[in-house]
Amino acid sequence: MNLNLIGLLVLSGLLSCQAAWSSDVEASTLVHAGELAPDFEMKLLSGDVLQLSELRGKVVLLNFFATWCPPCLEEMSQMEKVIQQEYGAEPNFLMVAIGREHSASELRAFQAKNGFSFPMAPDPERMIYAKYADSYIPRNVLIGKDGIVLLSSAGYTPEEFQVLLNAIQNALTGS
Repeated sequence: MNLNLIGLLVLSGLLSCQAAWSSDVEASTLVHAGELAPDFEMKLLSGDVLQLSELRGKVVLLNFFATWCPPCLEEMSQMEKVIQQEYGAEPNFLMVAIGREHSASELRAFQAKNGFSFPMAPDPERMIYAKYADSYIPRNVLIGKDGIVLLSSAGYTPEEFQVLLNAIQNALTGS
């Protein structure tokens, strides 16, 4: 078998895997862009209790993650360096990382170990996550000032992160 044929077979296999993954992600996504974000209450590690519907007027980024997930950690590092530094003090923006299947004590240790300064909330029984998806993390849901989902994504790549950054900027500037 020549190298070109082997390369084509490998590429074909990778594309098939990507298509299957994309199909699985889409099937597991319960809330899509253009839909009203499901309401819920969350208790942040700070002790503050927030109701999503009461955050209308703000752009809200929900990041669902797990402490054991390598892509989640990579994305969260970028979230700290880029999103939190750029928009953390913006009064019309709130980013909350929601620990899927994690307790408050687990998240406190994780936050301290990694130096993350953005708000976190536990979701030990997937009660919040289950409103948005069945599976796959990291998962981001960007919600506009009117409560409508602007972007829903799963997984992490630098390209996808740039799409998220652009969507945040557009939502905050109204463009």
